[in-house]
Amino acid sequence: MLVTREPHRRDIPHEEGAWIEICKLSWVQLKKARKAATLDNAEMAKAFGAELIKALQGDDAEKKVRTLNKALQYDETQFDTELLLAEGVVGWSYEDELGPETIKQLDEETAAWAKQEIIDLTKPPSEEELKNSSGSSTEP
Repeated sequence: MLVTREPHRRDIPHEEGAWIEICKLSWVQLKKARKAATLDNAEMAKAFGAELIKALQGDDAEKKVRTLNKALQYDETQFDTELLLAEGVVGWSYEDELGPETIKQLDEETAAWAKQEIIDLTKPPSEEELKNSSGSSTEP
């Protein structure tokens, strides 16, 4: 399926009357945001480096790494906030015109909330969500 730029309006929970419009991101946009976050997270990984390597050693190390990667695939720490917001926010109720520089002026709480909204909109449904939606569609 192709990703469209169809806007989805979300009310900002901590700002009465304020809203943003977000859209789903493509795999290329997600890849760029993950790559940027990886560079930022490299410093943090250095702090845990030896402990992480030790924890991932053993006979089932490959399985542990796959499990960890899958669990973190849509974790908010895996994405660069600035890139995600620049690509995913397509409209808002603020008086200032939406643009790369005004997005940078959002407070941290609003930026973190918007980032999570974009991730939630973009990520595919889990196996459990698919099971639940297919089961509920047969009910009257």
